[in-house]
Amino acid sequence: MEKSREKTKLCKKVITKDHAGQENGWLLEIGSMHDNFTEHLPGQVYLSVCKPKMVKGFHLHKKKTNQYTCVKGNVKLVVWDGVKYNEYMIGENNFITVKVKPGEPAAFYNPNDEDAYIINCCFPAWYPGDNEQEEWSSDYKFE
Repeated sequence: MEKSREKTKLCKKVITKDHAGQENGWLLEIGSMHDNFTEHLPGQVYLSVCKPKMVKGFHLHKKKTNQYTCVKGNVKLVVWDGVKYNEYMIGENNFITVKVKPGEPAAFYNPNDEDAYIINCCFPAWYPGDNEQEEWSSDYKFE
């Protein structure tokens, strides 16, 4: 069966690494206002996979608002609001979406033995050369 280029797009899988350079999962962009494929989406949607016993983050976005929902597995999402760490257990045991505003450093920790799958709906969409994300150092203890 022939696939129409107008109906499909290749989704690129990107391996992610922690601050020490160790592989901690991967990302898969589902749609973006910049991909010349997705229509009527004012931002970006992607899947982030966090490996077992690994941390993704801390990092902050200078201008992006993120909305995280863990759809497979369970993770601890930790967000620094400038005063304190806010902890959210999200996933199959607690299906909620957490909004993280620009300037709030956030990190995921997967305490389980299987990959966790997190959907992020964010605005504005990332584009190559966009330096709006910063790594953020923290003394937070995940375990």
